Amino acid sequence: MIEFPLEHRLITTTDDAWQIILDDIHRATKSIDFEQFYFIADEIGNKFGEALIERARNGVKIRCHFDSAGAFGFNNSKTYHDMIKAGIEIKFFNWLVPFTKGFHRFGFFRNHRRILIIDFDTPECIVYHGGICIGEPVKKWLDLNVRLSIGKSELPPTPTITILPHPITSMQKAFDNIWSRSESKKVSWVNIDVGELKGSLKKYYAERKALIQEKDQLMNADVRLPFMYITQSPMPGKHQLYRALINRIGKATKHITITTPYFLPTHRLMRKLVAARRRGVLVTIIIPHKTDHPFVDIASHTYMNYFLDNKIDIYRHPKMIHGKGVEIDSRWASIGTMNMDGISLRYNFESGIISGDDKFVADVERATNMLRDEAKLLTQKDWDKRSLSDKIAEVIMWPFRKLL
Repeated sequence: MIEFPLEHRLITTTDDAWQIILDDIHRATKSIDFEQFYFIADEIGNKFGEALIERARNGVKIRCHFDSAGAFGFNNSKTYHDMIKAGIEIKFFNWLVPFTKGFHRFGFFRNHRRILIIDFDTPECIVYHGGICIGEPVKKWLDLNVRLSIGKSELPPTPTITILPHPITSMQKAFDNIWSRSESKKVSWVNIDVGELKGSLKKYYAERKALIQEKDQLMNADVRLPFMYITQSPMPGKHQLYRALINRIGKATKHITITTPYFLPTHRLMRKLVAARRRGVLVTIIIPHKTDHPFVDIASHTYMNYFLDNKIDIYRHPKMIHGKGVEIDSRWASIGTMNMDGISLRYNFESGIISGDDKFVADVERATNMLRDEAKLLTQKDWDKRSLSDKIAEVIMWPFRKLL
């Protein structure tokens, strides 16, 4: 057993997270692995590009992995070409072009994960994980992101002890895994070396099997693990993060608080939440009053009567909340990329940090309580006052809500 200190910091606003991340990027000396779903080459995206280019020119090895839908058009930007010229490696997941290598299942499956790993395998290693997006349109969003580090930190420390497999090591393995199955350019299948493809697939599935076994063992252990990084894939038996959430909800005895931007839960999740409420657990859902996806908002409204009837508290925040967090019984918490909607729960590549560390759980609980206090509790009386046009829109969207 190898033990070592781990420190964390919770960051709850997007613009604060950007500045802290940029400061850490400027201090990188060895390597940077950057995985991002949403990246726009505007003023904010260019700042990140310039910071990465400056580090690359100073000898830091940099790999950037983007989802081709979330970062749509970035590969045609000046920032992209400047990064390539500086020696930065860039790959895209699931190109939106049929019959090309790296195109998966009609382009529907997306890599929604967000990771930043700085100077891996050094005492100064720092990682970030959460719901952060890179682009001017999301500047004022509220979010949940965690900074993890080992060794000394200039930030106020939150010490704990963890054991291998360390979450930072798990993040690096997950990044390397998704990197190996992505492409830097749109490559036609007719130009692929079949032998090379077979070898890479064999290596991928062997590594994936070992990773799944490792995480299943830890999730089934009856201990409060300080920190653990879990990934999720849209394949049978690979929904580990979703299973961990369902498992913890089933064990809740006091309260469950879920913060999510988009709330379109699966039937299984709905049943678990209602079952928890019926055994006396206080269940609280915190969502934005309006999101950046109006059709998703309408579809989300189709669930409100069911949860109100079952005495589940729904708070709607006046600002856009993009954070994805869960806190249960002041003993367990998670922060990650998984929204409470069908696409994230079933079809996306997602990930999350889960923890039983007292300080981390308390920080997440404090952050979610602040969001709850700033939000307004939805009552049945207020909900019944919505307009006829809103009710008609909900009826129209009801058949499509599982696709969102």
